Amino acid sequence: MSVLTTWIKPINHIKGQDHLASRAVCEKLYTSLISGITNVTDRARYYSFYPWLIWAFEAHTGALKNKSLQETIRKAECLFTLIGEWHTRENKQEEKFLHGAAMIGREKLIPALNAVGNGEVIQLSTYSTLEESSQRYFKNKWGGLGQYYLGTLLELGILDGSTRTGLKYTRERGEIIAKAFDKEVNRQKFFEVLEEDYVSIKSLEELKEFCPCFLRTNYNGLERKILIDLFFNQPGAFYKEEGNNRRKTLGLILNLIFELEKKKENKLQKDFVEIFRSCVYTSTLPSGVSWNVPIGLESIRKGWQLYQCNEIFSIAVQSIFWAGLSKLQLEQFPLRESQEYKEWFLLTFAKDILSSDALNSSQEQLFEERLLEAQIELPLLENFSDKNHEMKLYNDLLNLSIGEEKEVISKALNILLVLAARYQENALLYNINILSDRYLREYPVNLHKFWFHCHNTWKTLTMAEFLGWLAMDWGIEWHFEVALRKLRYENKDTFRIKPTDQGLKVVEVPFPARSSPRITQAKNILYDLELIFNEEGSIKITTEGKQLMEECCG
Repeated sequence: MSVLTTWIKPINHIKGQDHLASRAVCEKLYTSLISGITNVTDRARYYSFYPWLIWAFEAHTGALKNKSLQETIRKAECLFTLIGEWHTRENKQEEKFLHGAAMIGREKLIPALNAVGNGEVIQLSTYSTLEESSQRYFKNKWGGLGQYYLGTLLELGILDGSTRTGLKYTRERGEIIAKAFDKEVNRQKFFEVLEEDYVSIKSLEELKEFCPCFLRTNYNGLERKILIDLFFNQPGAFYKEEGNNRRKTLGLILNLIFELEKKKENKLQKDFVEIFRSCVYTSTLPSGVSWNVPIGLESIRKGWQLYQCNEIFSIAVQSIFWAGLSKLQLEQFPLRESQEYKEWFLLTFAKDILSSDALNSSQEQLFEERLLEAQIELPLLENFSDKNHEMKLYNDLLNLSIGEEKEVISKALNILLVLAARYQENALLYNINILSDRYLREYPVNLHKFWFHCHNTWKTLTMAEFLGWLAMDWGIEWHFEVALRKLRYENKDTFRIKPTDQGLKVVEVPFPARSSPRITQAKNILYDLELIFNEEGSIKITTEGKQLMEECCG
């Protein structure tokens, strides 16, 4: 008799960030609103550098041709970043972002540049190596292209193929961009440095046109015009129907900057993304003045409003989950299963929270009754500095800390009541072409399910029962479902609280994590294309930027 055995692949323990799968809907929404730009595509010139590099490598006849494209890309990325960062140092009076900021492997390559600055000649392969090394600029085998830009360039039809079957530029788009880039740079010298494998101050000086700032310097250059056509989805070779939302989003950003400048509210005292979030959600500028969004951009503004509403909702639900686990980990209270967790949660929090001044309720009050009161107390949408406004409460939750669990739950419940009161009739609707019924069933912690529960499931519950439902159904139980799904399909252990033989065990308390809607990257690209600029701490729109904004409004 023989026994057949197989090795079981060990489980990969990861932290993850979306433990209730509530961020997934937010990410799906912003992806539809600004396709072609991601959270890691920070500089516009990489969109032309990569197709040029593959095109130039194909045409090259020197010794480098005997090397793999992968090796060439890694060396080229190192050289590209060194040029940009060197140019930062050479232009100390200019803004650093013009040159080497957000370039691939920058932090790892700064010591290399320091050596060059001290008169040394460095070897590119020391930093582009695939072997484990403290000097290696990037771990991914295909460098920043593989990690950051490849998916986007494939999606935009600039590149084709894959790292497995071979990467190539597309004739209809990639080649056009490559040839435009080639007109602005010294291709021969760049490949000479790659082949020699050595970098000096002299070679960096000779290759300065590769710095991202030259996209602005070559103001009338074809490369810049083509990239504007690409990002703004202009008619012609770079038009794709799915790029229309990106075009309108960029137009919306330009319009916001234009309006902030007109009202003299454009000082960069606050993160622009935070200003964007508040303004698109409320149609109001930071001073409280109405933002009169052009008719042609109002639909995209409403799309971003829906995204931000979903984001506020997501943070509220995550915060209740965080507060429960935070307190449980501190107390180490023995619980056997989720029903016991619910009972413990209510015993720990319900009385103090529901009777507090913030909620002014009781455990016995019906959810339906408290919702009617919330409708009366509702702050105006444009008054987002009001202490009970959902944007103010949302920002408060992002600054939560251990020991403030009761206050966190109170603010989170207030957010949910405000959202339920403000959007009684599902005023903000998901686009079914983006979020299908099947998708929403797979990710049930979403706004439409929330509004459904408001008018059905929770209607006759007491406030205590409502709080317990959130803690268990959209907390522990749903987290188990999400974690089990990850375990089954990806062999990844993401449990933050785990059922064990000894009962429920808190593995780690996950802080609420918000999504990053790509607005920073979009602004960076507008800056690279010189459609906006900074002047004495203020962000302003250029004449060409205003012209493009007006075209987007049509």
